[in-house]
Order: sequence, then structure tokens, then C-alpha cells
Amino acid sequence: MRLAPVVDRQIDELMDLAEIENPKGSVRVNPDLEVPRYISAQDIHRMPGNYHGTYGERDVRQGAVFDRGAVVYQMGRNGGYMNDIRGHTIISHFFSRWPEGKPLRILDMGCTVGHSTLAIASYFPEAETHALDVGAGMMRYAHARAERLNIPVHFSQQNAECTDFEDESFDLITSSAMLHETSGKALPNIFKECHRLLKPGGVMAHLEVPGRYDEMDTWSRIRGDYEIQYNYEPFWKGAITADFDKLCKDAGFNDIAVGYQDATVKAERGNTQFGGPSKGVHRSWLMISGVK
Repeated sequence: MRLAPVVDRQIDELMDLAEIENPKGSVRVNPDLEVPRYISAQDIHRMPGNYHGTYGERDVRQGAVFDRGAVVYQMGRNGGYMNDIRGHTIISHFFSRWPEGKPLRILDMGCTVGHSTLAIASYFPEAETHALDVGAGMMRYAHARAERLNIPVHFSQQNAECTDFEDESFDLITSSAMLHETSGKALPNIFKECHRLLKPGGVMAHLEVPGRYDEMDTWSRIRGDYEIQYNYEPFWKGAITADFDKLCKDAGFNDIAVGYQDATVKAERGNTQFGGPSKGVHRSWLMISGVK
């Protein structure tokens, strides 16, 4: 997959398009941010430059590469070019557990270019939605993409382990397939940061790959090991063996649920699509949720 040359041929035009007049949302980058070693040590998903590569003050290159690359990698099965089924699935889970929930301040962690973020924000137009990731170019592209799609989001370049938001700032915190890109040492920090940032009664809802190691057959374990070795997914096994219930409890959460949510292109309040066995990749996702 060689998407980078395609992006490079039009990078000047893309940077110009990313200059938004009178934006509804915003973007903050931090040139002094120290990208965690567990991300910077290798090019995750074999994407040259990884999530955080930056090539100038106006750069959007990594965002553009990731945007198309994610669609190709998923073979269109995650919502076509919008690549947003996981975002709809997160809100489907939220509605299944809290059918009357109406968050007014939302944070999406590890958002990359906002594929899931925009789906999440679309259900709550009155809410103020924030999103973060570690790459400046990723955040600039995500902001431009959101503005072009007319969904206001406030993007910032930050580490999910330790953000600059004030205590009790959010009603809902989400992430989409971020935890399996995160080290075992960082996971507890992220859950504790979610607890710090949520208002009392606020909800945390993380979506992850739909499989647990002890439920997998031999072929699935072999395929997973191939991903670890050759697709640069070093924390995949750690995520599918992690005790998420304990991580939630240790961080201070209550009303915890860990289970499978049916994938959907549209979330509806009061659905009953949570629980039961996994239906497999792209048909189910693992959800980890709890209340502060």
C-alpha cells in the first residue's frame, strides 16, 4: 500500500484547503509535546512517520495518509470512506446503557483524523466536543476535515495519559480502538485520567477489537501474532488479555460493563444490541464502560 506518494503529489493543495476561515471548531498543537515511547519506538501499522510525524508548521500529511490508509486497511468494511462505524457503535452502546443520556461536553481520546469523533458528535449537536491525539499533522487534518463536513470539534495535540483539561470537565469520554495501541504501563494512567476528567455521574466508553485471547482458536492466535510481528502491533496481545473490569475498578469507576456490542451504522436509543458472544470483526466490538 503506497498512499504516501499520492498524498505528496497534492500536499500543497491539501495544506491550503486546511486553512479554514471562520472555523466553528478549533485546533491546538503543542510543539513541545513528548510523544510516548510506546508510540514513537516504531511505525505502528507500518505507516511511515507513524501517527505523529510532522513536516512543517502547516503540515497535514500524516492525517491525509491515515485517512485513506485506514479505509484501504479496513477494505471499506468500517463505513466506507467515512470509516465511522465504530463511532456509531460507541453511541449505540451508550444508548443501550443510558437511553436518556444527553452529554453536553464530550472528549474523544486517540481520535486520529476524527473518523469516530464526528459520528459521536453528530448525535449531540448541542454538545461541545473535544478530541485529542499525539500528532500535530494529524490534528490539523482532523480539524480541516471536520470543518469541511460542518461538524464543530475542538482538536488538540495531547497525550491521553495526562491532558491539560481541568478536573470534572466532561460528561462523556470515549475512544475507538486506541487501547490496543497503548502499553500496559500506560493503560491504568489513561483510565485514571478519564476518571479525573469526568464530572460525577459522567460516563467512560472505550471501544476495542472484538476478541479475548482465551476465547480465540489456534488460527486466530497465529494471525494475531503475525499482526504483532509484521504489522507493528506490539500491544495487541496485552489489550486482548487485559483485565478491563479491574482497570475500571482501580481507577474508581462504578456500574462497569465489559462485553460485545453489535456494529451499527446508526445508533438508536434503547437498543438491546449489547451482550452475548462476539460476532466477529466488523460485526461486533468490545465495549468497556463505567460511571464516575
